[in-house]
Amino acid sequence: MHITLRLKLSLALVLIVFGFSCGCTAGARSKMMVNSMKPLLESMNAAARKNTDVKLVRDALPAALVQMDGLIEASPKNKYLLATAAESYYGYAFFFVEPNDKISAEKLYLKARNYAFRALNQNKRFKKASAGSLDDFSRALQTFKKKDVPALYWAVASWLSWMHISHNSGVDSVIDFPKIEAMMDRMLVLDETYNYGATHVLMGTYYASIPDSYGGIAEGAEYHFEQAFDISDSKYLLWHVFYAQFYAVEAKDRQLYTETLETVMAAPEDLLPEEAFANRMAKKKAEKMLKETDLLFLD
Repeated sequence: MHITLRLKLSLALVLIVFGFSCGCTAGARSKMMVNSMKPLLESMNAAARKNTDVKLVRDALPAALVQMDGLIEASPKNKYLLATAAESYYGYAFFFVEPNDKISAEKLYLKARNYAFRALNQNKRFKKASAGSLDDFSRALQTFKKKDVPALYWAVASWLSWMHISHNSGVDSVIDFPKIEAMMDRMLVLDETYNYGATHVLMGTYYASIPDSYGGIAEGAEYHFEQAFDISDSKYLLWHVFYAQFYAVEAKDRQLYTETLETVMAAPEDLLPEEAFANRMAKKKAEKMLKETDLLFLD
């Protein structure tokens, strides 16, 4: 997540090579350079996920987000960059901003959603259908492939998070529910294992959160959480935190709530090394939630 001096020198060298070997404009050179950086960005993302120093990651993220904006300026149609930026803005808002500043988090979630939709809207059929009927929208979703799942996922995740805390979502958000469900259904068909079963968790939290008149908790929230636990081998601790936060609270099951969070707290630090950061944050969130138990389950 943070760029070392060696990495900065490497990026500078890449730019110099492109500058002297390409007989194109500065804008074209920048775009070519950015488009060639996907393996490097993937490695940086993997390193950040393994990092257990929460303060270091938190302090580095704002600069990383600004850098991501700059890369997108250089290559505005790069789908990988757009989806990665959506993920990064969502993560920063969820982990570090929303707990203390919902107004700022609302803006960050909206920016994440917009980045994801910029990637999706390069599919002209989908872009046209977005403002149309549910049938047209659902048919357009059939044109997406497995490689489109990250953009679909972060579009929905940031959209729902924005709706959850926004004072401006209103009735229009309720109208959007069927299209959101259609996007999640398509993701499950394309790749239900994406990001440790993340789409199942998205559906679980969605069904647990919406009013009973729109489907509600009885429509399969627990099933989707169980699927995510199976896919992740119960090692991705954030899913258990969401299970407690959304399912157990809505089901008014205090015992399930506390037992789930205590399981998270007791999990070994090296449970899933490649996702050490997320699991560390899950433990911090579980600790805070346990302290709020009495407020959530009033007799």
